[in-house]
Amino acid sequence: MPMPGDVMIFKDTSIGHAAIVMSVVLPTSTMDGAVTFSNSNSVSPYTSMPLLPDLTVDSSSWPGYTVWGYLRPAGAVSAQLTLSSSKTAP
Repeated sequence: MPMPGDVMIFKDTSIGHAAIVMSVVLPTSTMDGAVTFSNSNSVSPYTSMPLLPDLTVDSSSWPGYTVWGYLRPAGAVSAQLTLSSSKTAP
């Protein structure tokens, strides 16, 4: 699943593309979610694509590109787990 700060890697028939995930809205049972990312060499510095219930990205708005995967900075997951586990009940 993508997380803000991840590098989103796109595969195509050429050299591919990379972008930085800015925000993620998870899908629900009745609505697709969204991944918003920042990138260069595109028509807009920010792009949003649907995040489907199986957590794949619908990249059909970019013909020929598919999301190949994500690179996550070291420590990003453990930092998030630490923040959520350090919360105490009121």
